[in-house]
Formats: sequence, structure tokens, C-alpha cells
Amino acid sequence: MKHNLSNKRFLQNLAKTQPSALSFACKGRENWSLWHGELRAKIIELIGGFPPKAPLSAEVTDRWDEGTHVRERVLFHSEKGVSVSAFILIPKKLKKPAPAVVCLHGHGGPGGKAYVCGVSVDQEETDMITRHNYDFAAQLVKRGYVTLAPDARGFGERRAGSEQGCYVSGIVSEYLGRALVGQRLFDDMRALDYLVTRPEVDPNRLGATGLSEGGKRTLFLAAFDDRVQAAVISGYFTTLREEILHWEGYNGWDVCNHIFGILRLADYPDIAALTAPRALMIQNGKKDPLYRPEGVLKGFAQVQAAYEFLGLPDKAALDYFDGEHVYNPKPAFEWFDRWL
Repeated sequence: MKHNLSNKRFLQNLAKTQPSALSFACKGRENWSLWHGELRAKIIELIGGFPPKAPLSAEVTDRWDEGTHVRERVLFHSEKGVSVSAFILIPKKLKKPAPAVVCLHGHGGPGGKAYVCGVSVDQEETDMITRHNYDFAAQLVKRGYVTLAPDARGFGERRAGSEQGCYVSGIVSEYLGRALVGQRLFDDMRALDYLVTRPEVDPNRLGATGLSEGGKRTLFLAAFDDRVQAAVISGYFTTLREEILHWEGYNGWDVCNHIFGILRLADYPDIAALTAPRALMIQNGKKDPLYRPEGVLKGFAQVQAAYEFLGLPDKAALDYFDGEHVYNPKPAFEWFDRWL
């Protein structure tokens, strides 16, 4: 046996050879519901489980007339000792309950929920929002959707001093056995709990979308909450194994992506397949430096195989557009129009 002093080489080889026990494959996955339930349960165990729900005790604290719609600031409880701040945007002159989309922000700056609602404090933020088509909550409300944009832990109003962002919170969360991805997923599920209490919302027509970290939040929310009938994951899709083979790309990944031991069970395409039979669009720019074409295309082929296995090929779509790390509104909105 040759000597090997490179841990990078060792780990890349392990990624190529170590199987994922619950990866979806058409052969051997005839019992869809059994696979679906087992993978969900195992991932929930890996992220540290879900805590008991606290009573929402939702409170609307502020209200603004935005011309085409009304924007409200709302606070609600998630788990014991944790509150969520959010904006809800409501079209004016609704005559009946409307479809609603949870709009999930990413890392891009301190504003959190404000950015996806088109709210900025200076020209630099306005330019950033415009450049990335980041105000998708504000764009969707103009199409007749109710939109809800909750702050993720560590962002927006939930960003305080050394608590900001992901790194320290993520490390401490791992010490405590509760992955940050799981904490944010739980909060986003609670956002759906709040959304369905609103009389303006049709609870049978709920969607989710987000860019970058918001895309990851959408990936998990759609996979773990059956109330999401249509989802658009933007700027966050690949296979973890493909990224490991290229290695250097992980320099830009944050600790909030970590789920200890996930590849022993499954990869991102398997998690995306948990959305089936509900509608799922994955969109990624061909010039997005974060994800290589191999990861995007191979990953979507695996997702498509799951939908084809169920006889629902039209309910999964890839929007691989000529652009960078931005939200692509037109196909995303048409996807929601089609399914919601």
C-alpha cells in the first residue's frame, strides 16, 4: 500500500466510495412511503430533533401602506425562549383567501427579511436588492400572493452584536447537539403555522422560495413540511459529493450548512426528492461561482428520477439560466402560478 500524507485525498476517496444508506434509487425503493418516512426520521435525528412547539402568541406591532399592498411586522413564538420576527405582505382588495408563499432570505447582508420585501436603508442596499432580484416577496405580492418573510436566527432583528450571522451560533449549536440548519427549519415550519392562521390565506395553496441560504431553507422546508405545495430553490443546489471532489469550493461554505454524518444517509438530491409528489423547481445560474455544473445537473437528474418513479415528471423542473448568483423571477413566479 502506498503512503498517503494528504487528508484531502483520503476524504475525497472516502466521499467517492462510502455509500449513502438511504440514497434514493429507483431499484430497491419500490416502497416510496417507507423510504420517505425513514429518511425524514433519520435526518431529524441528525439535526438534533425538533423541540416542543410554544404557543404562537402572535402579535402585529406595526403596519405600513406600501401602495399595492400592506406590510405588517409580526412577532410570534417558535419554541420556548425563542421568538421570530417577520414581515407579512398582503395585497389590497383581497376578496377571498389567496395563495401564500414563505419567502426566505439568505446571508446577503444584515437586513434579513427586509431585503426580500424590498425594504432598504440606503442606496447600496437598494442596488444589492436590484442586482440579485432579491425582493421576490414584494414582487409576488403584486401578483396577488400573500407573502411572509421571517428573519432567520442571527439575521435581521435577530442579529445582535456577537450573535450576528452563523459561525459562533453554529459552533455552539453543534456542541449542544442541535444543528443550526435544524433550528432554522423549525422556525420556518412555525412560520407556516402562523401563516395558516391568517384569514387572508388559503391554507391549501402554500409555497416556499428563497435565494442562496434562503434556497437551502427552502430545500429543507419543502422536504419536511407537506403543507408546501410548490417550492422554488434558487442558488442553492448541488451534490455534496461533487463539491468534495472539487474541494476548494467549500472555502465559501458556512457552518450553517453542517449536518454531522449526512452523507452516511443521503445527499442533497435525496433531500430534495422528499418534496415529491409536490411541485419543485430548482434554479441556478450557469455563471454562479458557488456551484459547478456537474453538481447541479447530476443532482437534478437524481431528483427527476424520483419524480419519474412516481409518474410525475412535470412536477419537477430545472431552470438552469444564463446568469450568476441571482434569483430568476419569471420562471419562478410562473411555477407558483401553475401549481398554486
